[in-house]
Formats: sequence, C-alpha cells, structure tokens
Amino acid sequence: MTSDIIYLQNLRLSAKVGPDAWHRRNKPQPLSLSARLHINTSAAGSSDDIRQTVSYGDICRIITEFVEREEEFHCIEQLGWKITLLADENKWRGEKFEVDVALPKGLLRAEGGIGFRCCVVRDPSDYQSIAGGWHDGEEYEWQIRDLKLACVIGVNPHERVEKQGVVVGLRILSCTMDETGVDHGGTHWQKLVKRICEVIESSAFETLEALAERIAKTSCAEFPVITIAISVEKPNALHFVDGAGVQIMRHKRNYVP
Repeated sequence: MTSDIIYLQNLRLSAKVGPDAWHRRNKPQPLSLSARLHINTSAAGSSDDIRQTVSYGDICRIITEFVEREEEFHCIEQLGWKITLLADENKWRGEKFEVDVALPKGLLRAEGGIGFRCCVVRDPSDYQSIAGGWHDGEEYEWQIRDLKLACVIGVNPHERVEKQGVVVGLRILSCTMDETGVDHGGTHWQKLVKRICEVIESSAFETLEALAERIAKTSCAEFPVITIAISVEKPNALHFVDGAGVQIMRHKRNYVP
C-alpha cells in the first residue's frame, strides 16, 4: 500500500448522533472528524495537475454537505460507515479511505469523549480506476478518551491516605456488535464507562498494572468487548513528569472460558 495520504484533520461540525451524554436523542452534538485517503500522488506530483489526484477541498466539501444534509444518525458507528461510503459514491481513486469520528462531549466522565474509526479499501487492480470498487476494510476501533477516575493508588504510605486522580484511555479493537446490533447508539459504551467508574472508584490498588487489569476484566467479562487496549496514567505521580502510566492489551479469552 502506498505511503502517500491526502487527509483532513479535525473537521468540526454539528450533528444529531444517537443519544447524547444525558441519554437524550435528537440533540445536536459537536462532532470532530478526520479522514485519510491513501492514494499514490506521484502522477499529480509530476504533472502538477489537480485532475491527477483527489482534492482535499472536495473531500471536505462532500463530507460537510453530507453531514449537514442528514437529519439524524442513529449512532456514531452509522455516521462513520456512511462517510466511508462517500468514496465509492464519488468514485475517488485510491487504496484505502479511513474515517475517524469523535463526539467530544459524548460521555460525561470522559473529557475526550467517544470516538470510532472504520475504513473501506480497494483491490490492487482497482487502485487507479474511477469505477468504484470500494468495500468494507473490516477494521474498526472505538475509543473512550481521557476518562477521569479517582481511587486509592500507590505503594507509598502517603498515597494510601486519600484518593488521587488517574486518567484512563480505552481502545476497543473488536467487539460483538455490528451495524445490525440490537443495542446501538452508544448505550453500551455509556454503561461500560459507568461500570468502570463504579468498580475502580470503590477499590484500592498498589499498582497501575492491577488497576488496568481490573478495567480489562470488567470490560471483557461484562460487556461485548473482545479485544481492548487500556492506558492508565497518574498525572501527579512524579514532580517533573507530565504523567507516568502503563498500557496493556487483553482479549476476552483471558477472562471468559
């Protein structure tokens, strides 16, 4: 696959996407969207001819018009998938079209909100064709960003006195839900965040490793999560370091026979 990419970073729009953080539907939410089109740009680089590539201005305009035209998206997954279909509808050249959608205010306890990534791809024989041929790339990822928790954490005596803040990031790399799932609209992720808050904030740990392991077990054993990557950071652990933390990746088979 080519290393050339035409991209949009953090296109800011507003849309009605599933339930908001207060579980209300039909409420506009701020939306941040990034897109990456993997396409060989050598022809345009040699000719300096915009017709030999795909204009990022056109990509931005088409995505913006599509989002503004739709009255409502049932969930963040539906929004992401529909945007990837624009590559085929507009007959863009290229090899892979990735979309990252984020709802920065989508979850109450997660300051970075919730995100979803998906993509469509083309067969090598179709890379330079304008006849379509895009299909599901079967790469999905959900992100829960900057989840703020407070718990007793640490091995030093002074750290056992009171709770301190930790910042958690979740990347759900595979789960049992798909576009025909029964419980769409983000409700699984709202429930997941609520459950993690309950479990962690009522517990005490000596190590971040144990805290991360508890989050992984809760996510995989109680929710439709198959593979999850977790980062846990203590912002106040060291005086002259912005943050210190650990990252782990776990699979449902680690916890469920």
